[in-house]
Amino acid sequence: MAKKRKTLPADFRDLLETGDLAALQAVFDKCELDARGGYSKTTALGFADCPDDLARWLVGQGLDVDTSSLRDQRTPLHERASGWRSIAVLIELGADVNVRDSQGSTPMHAAAMVPHNLEALISGGAEVDPVARRSTPLRSALISCENAQIAMVAESAAVLIAAGAAIPDDASELVTQIGTRLEFARSKFNPDFIEETDAGLRRLYELFDVEPVPRRLTHDGTSRIEVDATDTKGQYAELWALLVPVSGPATIVQGEVLRLAGKLSREIDGNGSINWNNDFRSMTDALGVHLASGKPVDNLDELAPMLGRIRTGNAPQADLACVRESAVAWVLGNPDPTPLPTPSYAH
Repeated sequence: MAKKRKTLPADFRDLLETGDLAALQAVFDKCELDARGGYSKTTALGFADCPDDLARWLVGQGLDVDTSSLRDQRTPLHERASGWRSIAVLIELGADVNVRDSQGSTPMHAAAMVPHNLEALISGGAEVDPVARRSTPLRSALISCENAQIAMVAESAAVLIAAGAAIPDDASELVTQIGTRLEFARSKFNPDFIEETDAGLRRLYELFDVEPVPRRLTHDGTSRIEVDATDTKGQYAELWALLVPVSGPATIVQGEVLRLAGKLSREIDGNGSINWNNDFRSMTDALGVHLASGKPVDNLDELAPMLGRIRTGNAPQADLACVRESAVAWVLGNPDPTPLPTPSYAH
């Protein structure tokens, strides 16, 4: 008898989409029941499109419903809890609702932004507040929430709180950050979804008793630039909200100086310079030119070696902080808007 394969066929996803149970069962004439496939190297049970009847058949044939993936030791319940398809069949078949992967995460963490799967897991006996990497499912949802996910996260938060989830200590801060990101991007947000997104944001404010973030006021491009904040950090935040566009270069040099200082900092300190290329070097050069223009900043000599290190994509946080502070000083020293020439960089 020929030895069975340990990997699923390359076209297994296509077979799943057909929903042909007989054809899917026939795969296991040549493959082991626990044959793996996909990015995470999971069993057939871990594929989102796995039909319920196939899942029942596989378990009936002897496949352990909790057989974990070769990558990150995630069970099929982990794999599917983050998707929109129902996970009810896995729970019906006895999947462990509190199992942890190699990172310590449970299916509840995977389902943190999928309300109906959270409800299914809770009904199946899942712990509401398991902690993985210092976060419960509720905190994970708030941390990971992007603008397009606000409505879902609000619903998930309501489900978790109703089930007795503890409110994270930093919930107010996290919800404020969610609101701030939406207000910053509101002008470019898809108008087809803004109503439900706003409703979700209001719900988050109510659930966590957070003061709503005010609507963003942007500069008109011609008026003298003024700020209310008196400290550099506050001035940077105020100027950023006022002058920096949602995407692409600013229309005035003052906004571009802030944007470049922030973008270079994020790429080096936040991304480890993984995207560093000639564009970023051109941005660094442009920032140096801007800081020396108009009324130059007082610390140009000090900035020169810092910008040199930044240009390599390898600069300490102290350099990045000094450049951001210098950007603020330059804008405040040059408050009359200066149109930005077409930049030499694309980002």
